[in-house]
Amino acid sequence: GYIFSFNFFFLRIREPPRSTQSRSSAASDVYKRQSLNRKKRVLLVDDNDFNQATILVLIKSLGLEADVAYNGKEGLDLIIKNMSRESKGEAAGNPYDFVLMDCDMPVMDGFEATRVIRRYTTKGVIFPVLISACTAFSQEKDIMACFECGMDDVISKPVSKDKLERLFKKWKVL
Repeated sequence: GYIFSFNFFFLRIREPPRSTQSRSSAASDVYKRQSLNRKKRVLLVDDNDFNQATILVLIKSLGLEADVAYNGKEGLDLIIKNMSRESKGEAAGNPYDFVLMDCDMPVMDGFEATRVIRRYTTKGVIFPVLISACTAFSQEKDIMACFECGMDDVISKPVSKDKLERLFKKWKVL
């Protein structure tokens, strides 16, 4: 038998719009006070059991806590539960530092979930949170759709520990 191996390299095609970058820096500043005495938390939103199990192990191997949602609606519900503003100016639950959002899911896809999260953030209902697409989509139009709906970054599947580590370090989650 023959053994074949392939290496794929993906480059970011364009930089995200300026408004995304300013929103992201605001999101990273929000939790400075709250995050001092707690482990960083990631919300993984993906409908595929294999992807969930694999990515969850990688997240935890980096020393982060993680919750899982099976679709955008469940992810949105968890964010509202844990990120709602209370009268003291702190999050109601255990806030997330980062969201890894699949794009193609049943019930509510990652694009719509991100739009709703950004709308709630703008209205002051929830604290800002960093969101990265975690997707197999790799065409320029798909990547731009991620930024246009309000995502801060894009990580391509299959996900590796190195990719996650670079992503989390870039956004100061690690």
